[in-house]
Amino acid sequence: MAARGLIMPRVAEGSALAEWVGRRSSVTIPYDVAPGLDLRGGWEHVQSRRSSRTWSGLRRKRKKLEAGGPLEILHVDDAAGVREWLPKALRLYVARAAVAKRRGVWQTEKGRRFLEDWMTGLAAEGALDLSFLMVDGRPEAFIFGISDPASFHLYGLAFDPGSPLSRFSPGEQLLVHALKRACETGQSFFDFGVGDEPYKRAWGDGVRAVNAHVLGPEGITRSAIARWFKGRQAIRVRAKG
Repeated sequence: MAARGLIMPRVAEGSALAEWVGRRSSVTIPYDVAPGLDLRGGWEHVQSRRSSRTWSGLRRKRKKLEAGGPLEILHVDDAAGVREWLPKALRLYVARAAVAKRRGVWQTEKGRRFLEDWMTGLAAEGALDLSFLMVDGRPEAFIFGISDPASFHLYGLAFDPGSPLSRFSPGEQLLVHALKRACETGQSFFDFGVGDEPYKRAWGDGVRAVNAHVLGPEGITRSAIARWFKGRQAIRVRAKG
């Protein structure tokens, strides 16, 4: 495959994969960014990322959520939990995607099966963090993260914009919980994942470049693949506005 030209999208700068690609002949194409937050300063550093007005607003909204019924955070970390709770997470994901007018791979049957297998494997390795913010027994938001001893990697966050409680920021409330938990467990970095959404910039304190790489020997084939991918990326950027 590499002899003909292999595309490796979404390779984060500074990662082990980026180092591996760097030792090989490739064409590098800017793809996106991945905001992150250094947690070595602990919870105080996380708090310093937002204004006192923001924290006051979050506390006020949390009280509004609690007025809707008991508020709890549910953590799913085993295969049985994945089978029970993944459909609930996907319902929130689909509701959010409908408002954003996008269709993700998780909305396909094949994508859902892959996601369940992936989460089950992560659970077996002790790396799964599937969390729900529950109000009166109803899931209002979820986070799908991958956790290792040093870092938390945010892969998915969604809530239902149609819920009466959505105006009280259940997704951000759950994100705050995830950030605090990462500090408490001694993780040193919070990776917000690929994408330049405003909330990631607001909480993060740094941004890594994410590139696509076309591997293979120099020649017409690799150049043609690189030109095709650059054109595809230009369309993607225009579509994002």
